[in-house]
Amino acid sequence: MFMFKASVYLEALREFRPDILDACTRACESGSQDMTFVRVGEAAFANCPEESIDYAVMEKTTDAGWSDIGSWSALWDIGEKDSEGNICKGDVLAVNTRNSLIHAEHKLVATLGVEDPVVVETKDAVLVAHKDSVQDVKKIVEAIKNDGRHEHMNHREVYRP
Repeated sequence: MFMFKASVYLEALREFRPDILDACTRACESGSQDMTFVRVGEAAFANCPEESIDYAVMEKTTDAGWSDIGSWSALWDIGEKDSEGNICKGDVLAVNTRNSLIHAEHKLVATLGVEDPVVVETKDAVLVAHKDSVQDVKKIVEAIKNDGRHEHMNHREVYRP
């Protein structure tokens, strides 16, 4: 989550990703006003590059003093590790395992003879990835979408007010 003045973010986009700023400007200019709601131009907005604030701006700026704790490997970077460099949450049995992040929500997760994995077990799925590849989880989400699966949208447990 980020909080900053719109003018500061626009200036950062101007510096690091002028293509995104240009696409958003065109989308606003081609949009319409619907009472107090601004509807951006759909065609122009569809041409905006798909890149998160993290990658587009935050990783490139030196002014923010931030860390991307939105990834599992980043949690490993800042977390308290055991003598083998592991961070384990839940019912975990790590044998001959080093520099890992293992997160078990519902079942025993056991690892044996591995180094640098991220293992995440939830009600919906299990993720096993090398720490250096965990940022590519969006490729898994794309594959789920392309296969017509529902896991990226519907979860077994939904929290509602």
